[in-house]
Amino acid sequence: MSEQRTKRILMIHGCGPKPSAEELSGLWREALLSGLERDQPASVERFDQVDSQLLYYADRVESFVQPEFDPLLDLENRRQCLKELTTLKKSKDFRRRSYDELPGKTAVQEFVMDAGASLGLGRLLVKRRLPELHAYLSGDDWGVDVRGKLKAHLRGYLERGDDVMLIGHCLGSAIAYDALWSLAREDGLASRVSTFVSLGSPLSDQGVRGRLLGASRKDLERFPNNMMSWQNLSAEDDYVCHDKTVADDFKAMLQHRMVGDISDHTIYNLAVRYGRSNAHSSLGYLVHPRMTAILADWLAR
Repeated sequence: MSEQRTKRILMIHGCGPKPSAEELSGLWREALLSGLERDQPASVERFDQVDSQLLYYADRVESFVQPEFDPLLDLENRRQCLKELTTLKKSKDFRRRSYDELPGKTAVQEFVMDAGASLGLGRLLVKRRLPELHAYLSGDDWGVDVRGKLKAHLRGYLERGDDVMLIGHCLGSAIAYDALWSLAREDGLASRVSTFVSLGSPLSDQGVRGRLLGASRKDLERFPNNMMSWQNLSAEDDYVCHDKTVADDFKAMLQHRMVGDISDHTIYNLAVRYGRSNAHSSLGYLVHPRMTAILADWLAR
């Protein structure tokens, strides 16, 4: 009988101010656990045995934080958000009907990003609305350092033969994608992560794709070939992922068998922050039944 592979979850957060690394990691893990307890209780014991680590870089981008940001208030609001999400006890509670009842929900920001991209203004809008993403794509030193740290973790796990789920939210998904590309195309590491999960990801945006590592390479060299499965979750009205699908943009990876599958899932993110719907919230993605199903499937293998 073959030796059981060590399962590891490696997570990387997105844009915006964040609580401390310990606090944010705890919230992410609690959100994932809450989903399992709700929908897949038989998987909870397996999850408890899995090592998870959050790659944290919010302390490197403090210059982007607004001066009125209150970290204690923000942490308490995140905790309240997750508490409210865990009151939803059934998968069917995450349907459109529940989303339509949320206070302050709006599609305006998503419409602006979508229209801007079609008019060739995508790069300008990213710079204004997602300055950290713009800075990362422009090659700022902190981004190079963060990507290097992620690569080091991934390399260590993959060279040991670990079974890795890589979860990236927002900018974190772009950093994760670039790290995978660099490991495969620059470092020649052939080992694959089992599952790459992108949440609220800008990778489907044409302007973002054109500035990723490998974008200037020819043909298939543009893409990483070191993931088994790519699962992409995009929430209704989440302006960061205004284009909801990555499978069409990265179809060459499938056609040339560089990845086993690329699946897009459009969901309703029921997170409420500061009394208003927040369709981009990482907690709303992590606790969602679709994320839970993906996690449970990986745990069962």
